[in-house]
Amino acid sequence: MSAIQASDHDMERVYRLVPSLGHVRAIEEVAGECIDEATDQFRPFTEMQVALTERYKREMMEFREAGGY
Repeated sequence: MSAIQASDHDMERVYRLVPSLGHVRAIEEVAGECIDEATDQFRPFTEMQVALTERYKREMMEFREAGGY
């Protein structure tokens, strides 16, 4: 599991974007970018992407197990 935690607010943003972007792109959008101090350039915030993806998958599994819609 990732050391970074996806907040409820982050997940709310993901779920709002999923219908228009799909879950992969929505997660990338919410995670954003961070500065790479070695190169002094922005790069995708992959640690946050992992945390959001893990939580998204877990919540979707729980949703399916509960019967979905």
